[in-house]
Amino acid sequence: LKHSAFCIQIGDLIYKLFPDAKVIFLYRNAEDAISSFINWMANSPSRSQKKELNLNLYSKFIPLLATYADSIDFTDSDSTDVYTIMWLSIMERYLEFYQKNMEICAVRYEDLVAHKQQVVTSLFEYCGLPISEVEKACKAFEKHSQSGSDFSQDIRDMKLIRKFLDS
Repeated sequence: LKHSAFCIQIGDLIYKLFPDAKVIFLYRNAEDAISSFINWMANSPSRSQKKELNLNLYSKFIPLLATYADSIDFTDSDSTDVYTIMWLSIMERYLEFYQKNMEICAVRYEDLVAHKQQVVTSLFEYCGLPISEVEKACKAFEKHSQSGSDFSQDIRDMKLIRKFLDS
């Protein structure tokens, strides 16, 4: 299963329900993750609702949000404060699991991209999958998963160019 980063908040429940599952925590560096979150929100419903409503909803997915809520401008959809707190909440939750000795294989996205064969081999070993299939699995990197979608870098660049030309 590949789920949204927010689902790490219920990771202990998933872990209990599927104790034999091999769990992989794929994470990105903060700067790239925050940029991705901003893009995701640009293509999602507005956050400019009442602060209380946002806190009630988002605190379920971003536990650190309530701690820093007084310092956040919830009407600024491009503000990095919420997204930084989001990234920190995700990383903090993973560290909680690690400290509880939950069997989770953490993989940094940048390492996966830079060293596909090596990282995929390690993941296959961890999951008990046949190493003979690593080369086939690495072919998945030949096409960008978000190509042609609103999350594609090419589409985002075109939207920025259009926005600039229209202003």
